[in-house]
Amino acid sequence: MARKRGKYSSKQKVQMVMEALTYAQGVQAYCRVKGVKDTQIYQWKNKIIENAENAFTDSSKKDQSQIIRMSNELNEKNDVIADLAKENLILKKKYGD
Repeated sequence: MARKRGKYSSKQKVQMVMEALTYAQGVQAYCRVKGVKDTQIYQWKNKIIENAENAFTDSSKKDQSQIIRMSNELNEKNDVIADLAKENLILKKKYGD
C-alpha cells in the first residue's frame, strides 16, 4: 500500500536520501524496496544541497534578528491600531454612535 503524501518527516527524508545514495544496488533499487519514486529522492537530495549552507550558520544570531524585526513590525502595527482607535473615538464623539 502506498504511503499518503506528506507522511515523511524531515529527518526521515534526509535518512532516506542518504540511504538511497549509498545503497549498494543503486538509487532505483532502493526506491523499489521502500516504495518511493526515484524522482522524489532526487528532489529531496537537491533540497538538502540547496539548504546545506544553513547547517553552518549561527541560528541564534539569525533567530535573534528575526525576533527583533518581528517585534518592530508588531510595534508599528500597534501604533497604527492605536491611531485608528483614537480617530474612531473622535468621530464617534463628533457624529454620535
